[in-house]
Amino acid sequence: IIFSRNFCRMLRRFPAQPPGCMPRLVCLTPSKMQCRWLALHFSWGSTCGAPVCPFSWGQRRLYSSEPAKSNLGQLIRDLISCLATPALKLSTEQDKQFAQLLDSFISLANTLDAEALGRLVTILSKSPELLACEELWAPLAKCAVEHLAGTHTLSSRLATLYAIGFSRIRSLRGDRVLWEALSKASVNLSKKMIPVHLANCVNAFSKIPFLFGDQALWETLSKAAVVVKKDMKAQDLAICVNGFSKIESLCRSRALWESLSQGVIFVHKSLTSQKVANCVNGFSKVALLHRHFLLWDSLGAAAAAVAGKMTPQEVANCVNGFSKVSLMLKNQALWEVLASVTASASREMKHQEVANCVNGASKVTCLRGNQEIWEALSIATLSALPQMAPLEIAICVNGFSKITDLHENQSLWIALGKSAVSSVDQMLPRHIASCVNDFSKVGLLLRKIRLWETLRGATISVRKEFNPQDVASCVIGFSRIKPFHQYPLLWRALSRSTVYFMDQMLVRQLVSCVIGFSKVDECHGDRYLWPALARATLASLKQMGPHKVMDCMLSFSSVKILRRDRG
Repeated sequence: IIFSRNFCRMLRRFPAQPPGCMPRLVCLTPSKMQCRWLALHFSWGSTCGAPVCPFSWGQRRLYSSEPAKSNLGQLIRDLISCLATPALKLSTEQDKQFAQLLDSFISLANTLDAEALGRLVTILSKSPELLACEELWAPLAKCAVEHLAGTHTLSSRLATLYAIGFSRIRSLRGDRVLWEALSKASVNLSKKMIPVHLANCVNAFSKIPFLFGDQALWETLSKAAVVVKKDMKAQDLAICVNGFSKIESLCRSRALWESLSQGVIFVHKSLTSQKVANCVNGFSKVALLHRHFLLWDSLGAAAAAVAGKMTPQEVANCVNGFSKVSLMLKNQALWEVLASVTASASREMKHQEVANCVNGASKVTCLRGNQEIWEALSIATLSALPQMAPLEIAICVNGFSKITDLHENQSLWIALGKSAVSSVDQMLPRHIASCVNDFSKVGLLLRKIRLWETLRGATISVRKEFNPQDVASCVIGFSRIKPFHQYPLLWRALSRSTVYFMDQMLVRQLVSCVIGFSKVDECHGDRYLWPALARATLASLKQMGPHKVMDCMLSFSSVKILRRDRG
């Protein structure tokens, strides 16, 4: 059979055939590209025990006619079937069989050349069963490092194949030898990269935390992106926006973000739902662009147009991303569309997506009275709460505390309180402080002594790690809980922290401390705290609005030791 180009394209769209269903095939003088397509497809196929015909690729052999190498596809299928069996059900014989299969596979993979190994890694990384198999990936990574060190004719395509495949493997994201070799190769090849390869490298490297501080890598990739921006397609732009936005040092690069924003504005009408979500998520992290009206107007129109096709994750990214941009908070038409989509998609959302939606929607004033979205999100939160991390619990508590209509939802708040109590040991200091302030706004919880005892103990234990905002949140939060006004150890700790951070506090934080301490009789005789608060208030009086001035007057008037302070 002589394979035409169209027939090769058609084969790529079909899944791998089950054993015994594919005839023995002979390929007569195929082109280089046809060989590549066929090799990718038939590496998963079966040939009734007979090897697929040996494909020649230039002077190199992609798959040998030797039975050992032609069985590579069969070995992959056997490995997947072993890994798909639950570990508890594996017998000793199956364990031995798996070890033998793995050894055979690795020995065969080591005989492949650099480019064939790159294609193999890319294909294997798409199999969910193989992603967690560390015994498989460590030898492949070692083999790839050897190829990267020894190949003098390294191409950008090969570096991209390795980067894409290995970035999907969580167990390899801490392998410094592998990623330093790949980053070095990418820096050397950056000037030769086409937009697709550049975007894929940015996407892969942005998943590796220890590469975030590699200035040489990111500066090189960002300069390359500015150069090839005119040739980038919508997909490449979206990937670059999402990847570069994770690198804090690049968020201040005006040249890079102006280039990417211009590209996205130009192609915004052709963006799919996934690309819109990636762009919104990425651009929202760049403060330089928050006032770029044309960019956000274009993204808002694109998001409204494709909202009905969005997956739950894309909805969450859009809601959370748009809520960070002050220009978009008043776009009522957009938020009505997103609220409707969020309510319908909330049942299928994972715990991270629910937390992102709660966090984003709670910042939008026009959505706070929208019962449909909040009922849907509260139900989704209750079902996802057992899987939530401490950060996500704190985010949900903060978001729901802003919605007064939900303060009477007993089942929601009791569930959030229990989750906070069980995970308080794993919370960061800022999460504890946030929970103290937010829980204190909900009347249902003011008498839940176990919750407040737990938060009091956690506050005292981590008070030395607080920042000014955390101190202000704890002061105003605990001041609303009357039974806790009689705990001198708690208030002494908070007053000392307040005096320590006094010079660093913002006006709103200072006013919160003044109001909070004035409610606690235990603190009225503190001769160090009140003069310090009075001096800080006088220094920042010109920055206060009328409401804050009145709050300070009422609070100071209740403290006896300040009544003779003429100043």
